[in-house]
Amino acid sequence: MRFVIQHHVHWSNDVLGWERRLQILEIQGERIMATQAEAAAQLTAVNERLAKIGGETQALTEKIVELQAVLADQNQVSPELQAAIDAVVARAESVDSLVPDAEPVVE
Repeated sequence: MRFVIQHHVHWSNDVLGWERRLQILEIQGERIMATQAEAAAQLTAVNERLAKIGGETQALTEKIVELQAVLADQNQVSPELQAAIDAVVARAESVDSLVPDAEPVVE
């Protein structure tokens, strides 16, 4: 048994129309790639800011612990100072509650 497969290409006289369509597709492809590059750059910038915020929050938490230790050694703390400390601790807890704790990495 023998199969004969024939393929016919029909050319249009509108070659310039096809060239224009290909140019449009190329432009759209470039736009998509540019948009993805812009999104990647924005995500990188946000990630850097988040890392900075995390470091600053960690430093603030450490300072609060240090301050609490120093004040615990004091015999008396004025009500104003205690209120200020309580406000800072409450603010730190509020910020901490906004960001979920990182899940431990299991390898």
